[in-house]
Amino acid sequence: MSLSKDIYKFAFRENPLPLVITDVNGMILEVSDALLSELELQRDAVIGTSIYPLIGNKELKPGKERAVSLKEKKYSVRTKNYEVEGIVFRIFVYREIIEIKPANPKTVLLEKLLKNSYRIENFPRFVSKNIKYISNKIGAHGGIFLIKDAKDKLFKPIAYYGLGEKMPKRLSIKFDKEDYYTPGLAYLYEASKIPDFLGPVQVLMEWAQLSLLVFIPLSQDNKEIDTMFILAYKDRSDLSNDDIATLKLLALIFNVFHEKSKLKKELSESTYRDFITRTYSQIMLKEFVSLIFSQAKRYHFLFSVVLLKITNYQDIKRIYGPGMTELAMQKVSSVLLRTLRKSDVVGKYTEDSFLFILPFTNNGRSEFAVQRVKNALLNTDFAPIKDIEFAVSIAHLEEGDTKAEDMLQRLKASLIPLSQFKPG
Repeated sequence: MSLSKDIYKFAFRENPLPLVITDVNGMILEVSDALLSELELQRDAVIGTSIYPLIGNKELKPGKERAVSLKEKKYSVRTKNYEVEGIVFRIFVYREIIEIKPANPKTVLLEKLLKNSYRIENFPRFVSKNIKYISNKIGAHGGIFLIKDAKDKLFKPIAYYGLGEKMPKRLSIKFDKEDYYTPGLAYLYEASKIPDFLGPVQVLMEWAQLSLLVFIPLSQDNKEIDTMFILAYKDRSDLSNDDIATLKLLALIFNVFHEKSKLKKELSESTYRDFITRTYSQIMLKEFVSLIFSQAKRYHFLFSVVLLKITNYQDIKRIYGPGMTELAMQKVSSVLLRTLRKSDVVGKYTEDSFLFILPFTNNGRSEFAVQRVKNALLNTDFAPIKDIEFAVSIAHLEEGDTKAEDMLQRLKASLIPLSQFKPG
Protein backbone atom coordinates (compact mmCIF):
# COMPACT_ATOMS: atom_id res chain seq x y z
CA MET A 1 0.00 0.00 0.00
CA SER A 2 1.58 3.24 -1.08
CA LEU A 3 1.41 6.42 0.94
CA SER A 4 0.64 9.76 -0.68
CA LYS A 5 3.25 12.50 -0.94
CA ASP A 6 1.11 14.65 1.34
CA ILE A 7 1.57 12.15 4.17
CA TYR A 8 5.36 12.28 3.77
CA LYS A 9 5.15 16.08 3.79
CA PHE A 10 3.05 15.97 6.94
CA ALA A 11 5.61 13.70 8.60
CA PHE A 12 8.41 16.14 7.72
CA ARG A 13 6.49 19.05 9.19
CA GLU A 14 5.78 17.15 12.42
CA ASN A 15 9.42 16.12 12.91
CA PRO A 16 10.58 17.26 16.40
CA LEU A 17 13.97 18.31 14.97
CA PRO A 18 14.48 21.79 13.46
CA LEU A 19 14.76 20.87 9.76
CA VAL A 20 14.72 22.58 6.37
CA ILE A 21 14.55 20.89 2.96
CA THR A 22 15.63 22.77 -0.17
CA ASP A 23 16.30 22.09 -3.82
CA VAL A 24 19.85 21.87 -5.10
CA ASN A 25 19.96 25.68 -5.49
CA GLY A 26 18.99 26.34 -1.87
CA MET A 27 15.34 27.35 -2.37
CA ILE A 28 13.26 26.27 0.64
CA LEU A 29 10.67 23.56 -0.15
CA GLU A 30 9.52 22.69 3.37
CA VAL A 31 10.27 23.55 7.01
CA SER A 32 9.56 21.52 10.15
CA ASP A 33 7.21 22.92 12.77
CA ALA A 34 10.03 22.67 15.31
CA LEU A 35 12.17 25.19 13.41
CA LEU A 36 9.25 27.56 12.80
CA SER A 37 8.45 27.52 16.51
CA GLU A 38 12.10 27.94 17.51
CA LEU A 39 12.68 30.95 15.22
CA GLU A 40 9.13 32.35 15.48
CA LEU A 41 8.60 32.21 11.70
CA GLN A 42 5.57 31.62 9.47
CA ARG A 43 5.71 28.71 6.99
CA ASP A 44 4.29 30.74 4.10
CA ALA A 45 6.89 33.45 4.72
CA VAL A 46 9.89 31.15 4.22
CA ILE A 47 8.79 28.53 1.66
CA GLY A 48 10.07 29.55 -1.76
CA THR A 49 12.78 31.80 -0.30
CA SER A 50 16.53 31.19 -0.12
CA ILE A 51 18.11 29.19 2.72
CA TYR A 52 21.13 31.51 2.87
CA PRO A 53 19.80 33.97 5.52
CA LEU A 54 19.25 30.95 7.79
CA ILE A 55 22.80 29.58 7.37
CA GLY A 56 24.83 32.76 7.70
CA ASN A 57 24.48 34.11 4.14
CA LYS A 58 27.26 31.84 2.87
CA GLU A 59 27.40 28.58 0.94
CA LEU A 60 27.43 25.47 3.16
CA LYS A 61 28.79 22.44 1.36
CA PRO A 62 27.23 18.98 1.86
CA GLY A 63 28.63 17.20 4.91
CA LYS A 64 29.91 20.44 6.43
CA GLU A 65 28.82 22.16 9.65
CA ARG A 66 28.66 25.83 10.67
CA ALA A 67 27.70 27.84 13.75
CA VAL A 68 25.13 30.59 13.08
CA SER A 69 23.30 33.10 15.28
CA LEU A 70 19.53 33.38 14.81
CA LYS A 71 17.05 35.21 17.05
CA GLU A 72 19.75 35.80 19.70
CA LYS A 73 20.53 32.08 19.87
CA LYS A 74 23.42 30.07 18.46
CA TYR A 75 22.90 26.98 16.32
CA SER A 76 25.13 24.42 14.67
CA VAL A 77 23.81 23.78 11.13
CA ARG A 78 24.73 20.63 9.20
CA THR A 79 23.61 19.76 5.65
CA LYS A 80 23.45 16.62 3.54
CA ASN A 81 22.34 15.93 -0.05
CA TYR A 82 19.75 13.30 -0.96
CA GLU A 83 18.84 12.15 -4.47
CA VAL A 84 15.33 10.84 -5.28
CA GLU A 85 14.45 9.77 -8.83
CA GLY A 86 17.31 11.83 -10.23
CA ILE A 87 16.38 14.98 -8.28
CA VAL A 88 18.80 16.32 -5.63
CA PHE A 89 17.41 17.68 -2.38
CA ARG A 90 19.25 19.20 0.56
CA ILE A 91 18.35 18.68 4.22
CA PHE A 92 19.55 21.19 6.82
CA VAL A 93 19.50 20.15 10.50
CA TYR A 94 19.74 22.74 13.31
CA ARG A 95 21.07 22.03 16.81
CA GLU A 96 21.08 24.74 19.46
CA ILE A 97 24.44 25.49 21.04
CA ILE A 98 24.07 25.90 24.79
CA GLU A 99 26.80 28.09 26.33
CA ILE A 100 27.26 27.36 30.02
CA LYS A 101 28.21 30.56 31.79
CA PRO A 102 29.90 30.34 35.22
CA ALA A 103 27.68 31.21 38.16
CA ASN A 104 30.48 33.40 39.51
CA PRO A 105 31.93 35.72 36.83
CA LYS A 106 35.19 35.85 38.81
CA THR A 107 35.89 32.27 37.82
CA VAL A 108 36.60 33.57 34.30
CA LEU A 109 40.00 34.64 35.68
CA LEU A 110 40.70 31.10 36.84
CA GLU A 111 39.69 29.74 33.45
CA LYS A 112 42.09 32.11 31.67
CA LEU A 113 44.89 31.25 34.08
CA LEU A 114 44.48 27.53 33.48
CA LYS A 115 44.27 27.94 29.69
CA ASN A 116 47.50 29.96 29.64
CA SER A 117 49.37 28.08 32.36
CA TYR A 118 51.85 26.56 29.89
CA ARG A 119 52.93 30.07 28.86
CA ILE A 120 53.79 31.21 32.39
CA GLU A 121 57.53 30.63 32.54
CA ASN A 122 58.36 33.06 35.36
CA PHE A 123 55.56 33.16 37.94
CA PRO A 124 56.81 36.18 39.98
CA ARG A 125 57.22 38.23 36.80
CA PHE A 126 53.75 37.17 35.62
CA VAL A 127 52.09 38.25 38.88
CA SER A 128 54.08 41.49 39.03
CA LYS A 129 52.93 42.53 35.57
CA ASN A 130 49.32 41.45 36.12
CA ILE A 131 48.66 42.31 39.77
CA LYS A 132 46.17 45.06 38.89
CA TYR A 133 44.32 42.81 36.42
CA ILE A 134 44.20 39.90 38.88
CA SER A 135 43.04 42.12 41.75
CA ASN A 136 40.30 43.70 39.66
CA LYS A 137 39.06 40.38 38.29
CA ILE A 138 38.90 38.85 41.73
CA GLY A 139 37.07 41.92 43.09
CA ALA A 140 39.89 43.07 45.39
CA HIS A 141 40.60 46.74 46.05
CA GLY A 142 44.31 46.22 46.67
CA GLY A 143 47.09 43.68 46.31
CA ILE A 144 50.72 43.06 47.28
CA PHE A 145 53.12 40.43 45.97
CA LEU A 146 56.15 39.68 48.18
CA ILE A 147 59.19 37.42 47.75
CA LYS A 148 61.65 36.30 50.42
CA ASP A 149 65.08 37.90 50.15
CA ALA A 150 67.80 35.25 50.09
CA LYS A 151 70.15 37.28 52.30
CA ASP A 152 68.10 38.66 55.20
CA LYS A 153 65.15 36.23 54.87
CA LEU A 154 62.66 39.12 54.93
CA PHE A 155 59.66 39.21 52.58
CA LYS A 156 59.87 42.28 50.36
CA PRO A 157 57.25 43.56 47.89
CA ILE A 158 57.94 43.43 44.18
CA ALA A 159 54.47 44.59 43.09
CA TYR A 160 51.74 46.81 44.59
CA TYR A 161 48.21 47.69 43.62
CA GLY A 162 45.76 49.93 45.48
CA LEU A 163 47.73 50.00 48.73
CA GLY A 164 49.84 53.11 48.45
CA GLU A 165 51.88 52.55 45.31
CA LYS A 166 53.42 56.01 45.77
CA MET A 167 54.70 55.21 49.26
CA PRO A 168 58.39 54.22 49.71
CA LYS A 169 58.64 50.50 49.07
CA ARG A 170 60.62 49.66 52.21
CA LEU A 171 57.90 47.37 53.47
CA SER A 172 59.28 44.06 54.70
CA ILE A 173 57.75 41.20 56.64
CA LYS A 174 59.52 38.80 58.96
CA PHE A 175 57.73 35.46 58.74
CA ASP A 176 58.67 32.46 60.85
CA LYS A 177 55.30 30.72 61.14
CA GLU A 178 55.60 28.05 58.45
CA ASP A 179 54.09 25.49 60.86
CA TYR A 180 50.88 27.52 61.13
CA TYR A 181 50.21 27.98 57.41
CA THR A 182 49.76 25.62 54.48
CA PRO A 183 51.03 26.80 51.09
CA GLY A 184 48.30 27.28 48.50
CA LEU A 185 45.50 28.03 50.99
CA ALA A 186 43.71 31.36 51.41
CA TYR A 187 43.48 32.84 54.94
CA LEU A 188 40.93 35.60 55.61
CA TYR A 189 41.52 38.20 58.33
CA GLU A 190 39.41 41.16 59.40
CA ALA A 191 41.24 44.36 60.32
CA SER A 192 41.01 43.77 64.08
CA LYS A 193 42.36 40.21 63.81
CA ILE A 194 45.31 40.56 61.44
CA PRO A 195 48.36 38.59 62.71
CA ASP A 196 51.30 40.58 64.05
CA PHE A 197 53.63 39.62 61.21
CA LEU A 198 51.23 41.30 58.74
CA GLY A 199 51.28 44.54 60.72
CA PRO A 200 53.09 46.48 57.94
CA VAL A 201 50.30 45.52 55.53
CA GLN A 202 47.66 46.58 58.07
CA VAL A 203 49.12 50.09 58.08
CA LEU A 204 48.70 50.27 54.30
CA MET A 205 45.16 48.90 54.57
CA GLU A 206 44.22 51.60 57.04
CA TRP A 207 45.71 54.21 54.73
CA ALA A 208 43.58 52.86 51.86
CA GLN A 209 40.49 52.41 54.10
CA LEU A 210 40.37 48.65 53.61
CA SER A 211 39.31 46.25 56.35
CA LEU A 212 39.55 42.65 55.06
CA LEU A 213 42.76 40.83 54.10
CA VAL A 214 43.26 37.56 52.22
CA PHE A 215 46.69 36.04 52.87
CA ILE A 216 47.98 33.42 50.36
CA PRO A 217 51.36 31.85 51.23
CA LEU A 218 53.20 29.96 48.45
CA SER A 219 56.13 27.57 48.37
CA GLN A 220 57.76 24.90 46.27
CA ASP A 221 56.95 21.26 47.07
CA ASN A 222 55.09 22.37 50.24
CA LYS A 223 58.35 23.24 51.92
CA GLU A 224 59.54 26.62 53.21
CA ILE A 225 57.22 29.49 52.29
CA ASP A 226 59.11 31.85 49.98
CA THR A 227 56.36 33.91 48.37
CA MET A 228 53.23 35.75 49.56
CA PHE A 229 50.25 37.07 47.65
CA ILE A 230 47.96 39.40 49.62
CA LEU A 231 44.58 40.77 48.54
CA ALA A 232 42.60 43.42 50.44
CA TYR A 233 38.91 44.36 50.43
CA LYS A 234 36.89 47.24 51.82
CA ASP A 235 34.42 45.13 53.73
CA ARG A 236 33.50 41.55 54.61
CA SER A 237 30.26 41.97 52.65
CA ASP A 238 32.34 42.33 49.46
CA LEU A 239 32.97 38.57 49.55
CA SER A 240 30.20 36.03 49.09
CA ASN A 241 30.63 32.33 49.84
CA ASP A 242 31.18 31.75 46.12
CA ASP A 243 33.88 34.43 46.09
CA ILE A 244 35.65 32.77 49.02
CA ALA A 245 35.55 29.43 47.20
CA THR A 246 37.04 31.16 44.14
CA LEU A 247 39.85 32.64 46.26
CA LYS A 248 40.65 29.21 47.68
CA LEU A 249 40.90 27.81 44.17
CA LEU A 250 43.02 30.79 43.07
CA ALA A 251 45.42 30.10 45.96
CA LEU A 252 45.76 26.48 44.89
CA ILE A 253 46.33 27.42 41.23
CA PHE A 254 48.91 30.04 42.16
CA ASN A 255 50.83 27.55 44.27
CA VAL A 256 50.86 25.04 41.39
CA PHE A 257 52.09 27.75 39.00
CA HIS A 258 54.75 28.81 41.51
CA GLU A 259 56.03 25.25 41.87
CA LYS A 260 55.87 24.65 38.13
CA SER A 261 57.87 27.77 37.24
CA LYS A 262 60.59 26.85 39.74
CA LEU A 263 60.75 23.26 38.57
CA LYS A 264 60.92 24.44 34.97
CA LYS A 265 63.80 26.74 35.84
CA GLU A 266 65.64 23.95 37.65
CA LEU A 267 65.05 21.61 34.72
CA SER A 268 66.34 24.12 32.17
CA GLU A 269 69.43 24.75 34.32
CA SER A 270 70.22 21.04 34.58
CA THR A 271 69.71 20.02 30.96
CA TYR A 272 72.43 19.42 28.42
CA ARG A 273 70.85 21.43 25.60
CA ASP A 274 68.32 24.24 25.44
CA PHE A 275 65.01 22.91 24.10
CA ILE A 276 64.18 25.97 21.95
CA THR A 277 67.50 26.83 20.32
CA ARG A 278 69.06 23.34 20.45
CA THR A 279 72.31 24.93 21.61
CA TYR A 280 74.11 24.20 24.87
CA SER A 281 72.33 25.09 28.11
CA GLN A 282 73.62 27.49 30.76
CA ILE A 283 74.88 24.73 33.03
CA MET A 284 76.90 23.20 30.18
CA LEU A 285 78.28 26.59 29.16
CA LYS A 286 79.56 27.21 32.69
CA GLU A 287 81.14 23.75 32.72
CA PHE A 288 82.87 24.49 29.40
CA VAL A 289 84.13 27.90 30.58
CA SER A 290 85.47 26.39 33.79
CA LEU A 291 87.19 23.54 31.92
CA ILE A 292 88.78 25.77 29.26
CA PHE A 293 89.83 28.27 31.96
CA SER A 294 91.71 25.52 33.85
CA GLN A 295 93.37 24.27 30.65
CA ALA A 296 94.34 27.82 29.58
CA LYS A 297 95.94 28.51 32.94
CA ARG A 298 97.84 25.21 32.88
CA TYR A 299 99.00 25.27 29.26
CA HIS A 300 99.29 29.06 28.87
CA PHE A 301 96.95 29.78 25.96
CA LEU A 302 94.40 32.56 25.46
CA PHE A 303 90.64 32.34 25.02
CA SER A 304 87.67 34.72 25.03
CA VAL A 305 84.00 34.60 26.00
CA VAL A 306 81.29 36.72 24.35
CA LEU A 307 77.83 37.59 25.67
CA LEU A 308 75.14 38.51 23.14
CA LYS A 309 72.00 39.90 24.75
CA ILE A 310 68.62 40.84 23.21
CA THR A 311 67.88 44.04 25.12
CA ASN A 312 64.24 44.40 24.02
CA TYR A 313 63.41 40.72 24.61
CA GLN A 314 60.48 41.38 26.99
CA ASP A 315 58.94 43.93 24.61
CA ILE A 316 59.15 41.41 21.76
CA LYS A 317 57.52 38.75 23.92
CA ARG A 318 54.74 41.10 24.98
CA ILE A 319 53.99 42.34 21.45
CA TYR A 320 54.51 39.20 19.35
CA GLY A 321 53.85 36.46 21.89
CA PRO A 322 55.94 33.51 23.14
CA GLY A 323 55.74 31.58 19.87
CA MET A 324 57.25 34.31 17.69
CA THR A 325 59.83 35.06 20.38
CA GLU A 326 60.99 31.45 20.39
CA LEU A 327 61.22 31.54 16.59
CA ALA A 328 63.42 34.63 16.81
CA MET A 329 65.71 32.91 19.32
CA GLN A 330 65.99 29.95 16.95
CA LYS A 331 67.01 32.28 14.11
CA VAL A 332 69.63 33.98 16.29
CA SER A 333 71.13 30.63 17.34
CA SER A 334 71.14 29.52 13.69
CA VAL A 335 73.09 32.65 12.72
CA LEU A 336 75.63 32.07 15.49
CA LEU A 337 76.17 28.41 14.63
CA ARG A 338 76.55 29.27 10.94
CA THR A 339 78.90 32.22 11.46
CA LEU A 340 81.28 31.03 14.19
CA ARG A 341 83.94 28.34 13.83
CA LYS A 342 83.10 24.69 14.49
CA SER A 343 85.59 24.71 17.35
CA ASP A 344 83.70 27.55 19.11
CA VAL A 345 81.09 26.71 21.77
CA VAL A 346 77.65 28.37 21.53
CA GLY A 347 74.72 28.19 23.93
CA LYS A 348 71.69 29.96 25.39
CA TYR A 349 72.97 31.58 28.56
CA THR A 350 69.81 33.21 29.97
CA GLU A 351 66.27 33.69 28.74
CA ASP A 352 67.37 36.64 26.59
CA SER A 353 71.06 36.03 25.90
CA PHE A 354 73.63 33.74 24.25
CA LEU A 355 77.19 32.97 25.29
CA PHE A 356 79.91 31.77 22.97
CA ILE A 357 83.38 30.63 23.92
CA LEU A 358 86.27 31.25 21.53
CA PRO A 359 89.23 28.94 22.38
CA PHE A 360 92.78 29.92 21.37
CA THR A 361 91.55 33.39 20.43
CA ASN A 362 93.31 36.58 21.40
CA ASN A 363 91.84 40.06 21.64
CA GLY A 364 91.97 41.01 17.98
CA ARG A 365 90.70 37.72 16.56
CA SER A 366 87.74 37.59 18.98
CA GLU A 367 86.69 41.09 17.95
CA PHE A 368 86.70 40.11 14.28
CA ALA A 369 84.57 37.07 15.18
CA VAL A 370 82.04 39.36 16.83
CA GLN A 371 82.10 41.63 13.76
CA ARG A 372 81.17 38.65 11.56
CA VAL A 373 78.27 37.87 13.92
CA LYS A 374 77.19 41.51 13.83
CA ASN A 375 77.15 41.58 10.02
CA ALA A 376 75.19 38.32 9.85
CA LEU A 377 72.58 39.41 12.41
CA LEU A 378 72.05 42.81 10.77
CA ASN A 379 71.38 41.04 7.46
CA THR A 380 68.91 38.51 8.93
CA ASP A 381 65.18 38.93 8.41
CA PHE A 382 63.33 38.32 11.70
CA ALA A 383 59.86 39.00 10.20
CA PRO A 384 57.24 39.57 11.46
CA ILE A 385 59.36 41.06 14.27
CA LYS A 386 60.37 44.47 12.99
CA ASP A 387 63.23 45.34 15.30
CA ILE A 388 65.53 43.27 17.52
CA GLU A 389 68.05 45.20 19.59
CA PHE A 390 71.30 43.47 20.55
CA ALA A 391 74.03 44.28 23.04
CA VAL A 392 77.42 42.57 23.13
CA SER A 393 80.32 42.16 25.52
CA ILE A 394 83.73 40.45 25.23
CA ALA A 395 85.89 39.19 28.10
CA HIS A 396 89.46 37.96 27.50
CA LEU A 397 91.49 35.77 29.82
CA GLU A 398 93.64 38.06 31.97
CA GLU A 399 96.67 37.23 34.07
CA GLY A 400 94.93 38.23 37.29
CA ASP A 401 91.93 35.94 36.77
CA THR A 402 91.77 33.24 39.45
CA LYS A 403 88.53 31.56 38.38
CA ALA A 404 86.24 31.42 35.35
CA GLU A 405 83.58 33.50 37.14
CA ASP A 406 85.94 36.49 36.97
CA MET A 407 85.54 36.56 33.20
CA LEU A 408 81.77 36.07 33.34
CA GLN A 409 81.40 38.95 35.79
CA ARG A 410 83.30 41.27 33.41
CA LEU A 411 80.86 40.37 30.64
CA LYS A 412 77.86 41.75 32.54
CA ALA A 413 79.64 45.02 33.30
CA SER A 414 80.78 45.87 29.75
CA LEU A 415 77.71 45.41 27.51
CA ILE A 416 77.40 47.88 24.63
CA PRO A 417 74.85 48.10 21.78
CA LEU A 418 75.89 45.75 18.98
CA SER A 419 75.32 48.54 16.46
CA GLN A 420 78.12 50.53 18.14
CA PHE A 421 80.61 47.66 18.19
CA LYS A 422 83.75 48.07 16.07
CA PRO A 423 86.94 45.98 16.10
CA GLY A 424 89.73 47.76 17.93
